[in-house]
Amino acid sequence: MILTQFVRLSTLVAATVIAPVGYAVPAFDTESDLDILNGLPVVTPDNQGVPAIMATLSPPRIALVVPNEPHLLVLQASPTTAAAPAHYRRLVEQSLRSQGTVVLKGSADALYDLKPEWIRVWPQANTIVLTSRMGTRVEGVREPHGNDPIPVVQLMASQIRQALAAERLLRQAAPVGAAARTKRAVLSHATTQDFRKNVDFSIRPTSPTETCTTFGNNLAANTFGRPLTADEQRALSLELGKWCQSGTLSHYQGGSGARAVPHWTYNEKPKLNLLTEWALIRSEDVLRPAQSKHYFWVKSVGEGAGTGFTRSLQDTATFSGNVMHGLMDVAIHGGWGNSYPSDPRSWSYPIGQAHWPDRDPELFGCDDGEFASVCPTGAQVVRLFPSDTFNNQVTVSQATQLAIGGTVGVTGTGSASPALAINASLTVTRTDVTTQSATVNLTSTQTSSARPYSRSTRWRPDVPAVWDYLIARRITGPFGAATPTAATLNPEYDVLWQIPLQPNRDKIMKFSLIYEAGWNNCVREACAGMNPPPDRTIQPQGRVFWQDTVAVDLRS
Repeated sequence: MILTQFVRLSTLVAATVIAPVGYAVPAFDTESDLDILNGLPVVTPDNQGVPAIMATLSPPRIALVVPNEPHLLVLQASPTTAAAPAHYRRLVEQSLRSQGTVVLKGSADALYDLKPEWIRVWPQANTIVLTSRMGTRVEGVREPHGNDPIPVVQLMASQIRQALAAERLLRQAAPVGAAARTKRAVLSHATTQDFRKNVDFSIRPTSPTETCTTFGNNLAANTFGRPLTADEQRALSLELGKWCQSGTLSHYQGGSGARAVPHWTYNEKPKLNLLTEWALIRSEDVLRPAQSKHYFWVKSVGEGAGTGFTRSLQDTATFSGNVMHGLMDVAIHGGWGNSYPSDPRSWSYPIGQAHWPDRDPELFGCDDGEFASVCPTGAQVVRLFPSDTFNNQVTVSQATQLAIGGTVGVTGTGSASPALAINASLTVTRTDVTTQSATVNLTSTQTSSARPYSRSTRWRPDVPAVWDYLIARRITGPFGAATPTAATLNPEYDVLWQIPLQPNRDKIMKFSLIYEAGWNNCVREACAGMNPPPDRTIQPQGRVFWQDTVAVDLRS
């Protein structure tokens, strides 16, 4: 039965799902992912019919209107939606306010027209999966690479699973026996009177998407101090979405580079196996409005073997014929504005120059004052990890601590459930980070802070030191144990931007991450450049990149 469902799903969703370039298909837990979707009502928008992705559910419960319960909505951008974007945008908003999980598919521009007003960060993607249960979550699946249903089904199931887990912590247990009468009396008193109270708590999430769930749990505990009713959970979710939103910026599973850096040879051997998440946290200072701000947190997630810039096992760097083959140098460029990776002048490897960088890249429009780029006024980096290398050691981030305080008001408790509302005024009073030291052998890590709207962090092999290491130990063949740049390098990248609220209130800005990898063949301290070296047995350097972009919408 499960196999039948999977075959039907793969066939029927072909026109509904797009997977990103470099997205290697992971193991698909068919039973658990399909089971969590089965039984949910499926909303069919006007003139669109039954979404093919839902036809596999047994049996699909079709709803003509958005129900006030967990459900699924799949919407294909089309001439019909383009003719009435406000109508379909309201449909998406209503679904999210009613515990829906929404899948939008179409061109990036068409999907942006369907973006709910309160969602602040929107991926430049062909398929977007949304939920507002216990914090707004936005996931993007980019770039067509076949019609693969697995990534979107996984995202839908993952969002629902995480929402259920968060709601379970807040759910009111059914009272039993004599204790039930006491508990009912307490809950009755607690839920029929409006109130306002001060809250003060701190959270220490280890990843951006964990932030909003932890934020919501602490907000509930400090506001109510008891299990929540279903109506209170729903009101809390809506209010939480105003203060904390999160999602996925990048998701690569062993994919080769999307494109070659201009003028350099494409090489498929460098691969990226990395999940990078974002969170946008609002901090509002009522007494000093000029101090109100957003924190935009971007962090790569994952530990252990094979995470980061990697390669196939057979492509481990080797030393043979006095040549070091397959040393990687990698970089992560993060910045604001339009990006120009297709322009050779944007990179720090101009024609005729050495293969190592001698200047900062010019990839982002805001750094050059480009008129077409809308830039965040007063934005600054609060922190960035890893630190620069010192004595083969770098400092990396483990967790971020946010201290939060303010007031929360609960109104409409004695009215019908739609009238129940939670309104908060919250300030992030402090941001701290828990760090640890990590050893990165024979590799230099360095971040350039010379540009106001971007940062470039590079990991480069210490080529002469690697050579000396191999000669001293008489190593031949693979030497992946010598340095991460010969095997897998986990960037453990973590950056926190602070964006003032007032000067950026009506702006729509772009933020991009560009991942870069070079594949080097070196003799002593010299490595082949973009042109073939005189020794034709040595290949020229290959250089590739991957890019992901989100819009940050701070309009009121």
